[in-house]
Amino acid sequence: MFIEPSYAAGNEYREFWDRLGRGEYQAAEYLRIGKGGRQVWIQASCNPILDMSGKPFKVVKYATDITGRKAALNMLGAGLAMLADGDLTAQIDTHFVGELEEVRIAFNEAISRFAGIVAQICGTSGALKTATGEILSGAKMKRSSRSPRRWSGSARNVQVQRR
Repeated sequence: MFIEPSYAAGNEYREFWDRLGRGEYQAAEYLRIGKGGRQVWIQASCNPILDMSGKPFKVVKYATDITGRKAALNMLGAGLAMLADGDLTAQIDTHFVGELEEVRIAFNEAISRFAGIVAQICGTSGALKTATGEILSGAKMKRSSRSPRRWSGSARNVQVQRR
């Protein structure tokens, strides 16, 4: 496995090896390049092994491939960004690794239910708009067939007078 050339030439990579050279333990998620240029994410710990005088003489690395988990998190992030932008069509079709598959299914179900709720609200608001228009239209017709009204009296004793 290899690292990206730009990362290898940078200060961060140089500092990584300087810390190991001082005997400092390192653990993080790292991007590596596999055969054919394939990106591979690993979660690794790099453990300096010290000699009898306390100086590091080798490094032991324990690593686990987390490429599937990283891909799942990236897809979930993209789906949530679409949802935040108001796109209720986001669905993740790619199966996730391990227990993250349950998260993918829940994500898809939540968006489907949310889209259904929004559709119901849109339908209801359309019906309310139509009903309100009909009520206003009826009120205008009744008002135009009557003479204008004038209100008089106090707030407790209101009387309507016709002209």
